[in-house]
Amino acid sequence: MQVKVFESEDMASGLQKIKETLGPDALILSTRTVRKKGLGLLGKSYLEITAAKDSPELSVQKPPVPKKKKMPIPLEVCDNEPDTVVPEQEEIVGINPLAREIEQIKSQLAGQEIKSIQTELNELKELFREFSGKAVQMPQVVPPSMPATVKKAASSGFMISRLLEAGVQAEVAETIVSCARAKYSEAQLEDEKFFEAFLVETVADLISVSGPLTAQDNGPRKVALIGPTGVGKTTTMAKLAAEYLFRTKGSVALVTIDTYRIAAVEQLKVYGEIMNLPVEVVFSPEQLDQAFAKHKDKDLILIDTAGRSPKDVVKINELNTFLGAGSGVENHLVLAAQTREKDLLETIRTFGKMPLNNLIFTKLDECEDCGVLLNVPACQSLPVSFLTNGQRVPEDLLIAEPINITDFILGKM
Repeated sequence: MQVKVFESEDMASGLQKIKETLGPDALILSTRTVRKKGLGLLGKSYLEITAAKDSPELSVQKPPVPKKKKMPIPLEVCDNEPDTVVPEQEEIVGINPLAREIEQIKSQLAGQEIKSIQTELNELKELFREFSGKAVQMPQVVPPSMPATVKKAASSGFMISRLLEAGVQAEVAETIVSCARAKYSEAQLEDEKFFEAFLVETVADLISVSGPLTAQDNGPRKVALIGPTGVGKTTTMAKLAAEYLFRTKGSVALVTIDTYRIAAVEQLKVYGEIMNLPVEVVFSPEQLDQAFAKHKDKDLILIDTAGRSPKDVVKINELNTFLGAGSGVENHLVLAAQTREKDLLETIRTFGKMPLNNLIFTKLDECEDCGVLLNVPACQSLPVSFLTNGQRVPEDLLIAEPINITDFILGKM
């Protein structure tokens, strides 16, 4: 086994280096984020990837073993494990040193206390909140002179690669894999179907959702869609109205404060006519209060807003005068899922000057990987309310649930 450490700016370039140096059959043993020494928090971080490949020329030739009379093998040799294939006696004699080494490792691990999976998941949720600016320490790679340990590292590399391919952050992937190894045996985790089932259960448990829109007792529920330009707020609002009418048979009013685009107002009026819903156009916070008073008999009031660039702080502050604290409005921040994760986090930070209640992810049909559905909400401690995966109204709207978000992340939808 040939082990080599690579340094790169990101996973893509690191994988290219590994492929060029070790070939396409190389295994990823571990990854970790490292910050250059001497510069403190200002030091530039890079990705350190440890990879390995088999070296046939280094393999140890097994010496010939004299033939011995086959003897019955005591039951304790099977270690009480089901489906264990018992080798012939002469084969066991040839690997006795390795068998003793494995037994010693097993006896050492037997005395260690393994925490329950729920405790691991709770710790993982806490780690999400510390990801910004921090790196998680990765376990050190053990030299290839210990075959059992190298096998475990190679298995972990496969599991981490599976999560990285889904767009999950490296730190998150490593923590999930550590959680899996603390609960299950290597034999279980090497079973692809078993590991996929574990991933579905674990990722779903990490996702927070707010549930469908429902009426409230003290007047209409007021929900505003805010976010950058071009993320599909107006279409999403029409989908929400149609879904609510179909599911609850309740009453809905539509309000828009997007007076910057005539097309947006006309589009909303068309949706209102189709669904026989009133549409109000307001130009000031006072007019918005008047619209609320006018439709106080409604179950739900949906509010459309003009798109705002995350860099336009003035416009976002202006929007805050309509929908800020004390307005009684729930602000759902609409994000396009195919946007770079760095830009999504910056959008949340900027719009966070306003009270944010939920996230809505749109354009999932245009996304190659959906790891942001796990990375972004968890880092910001914000639940997800809805997902959209197309332009059709209302078919391409999904109420956010842990299982359907997990399916998007793992590429099952």
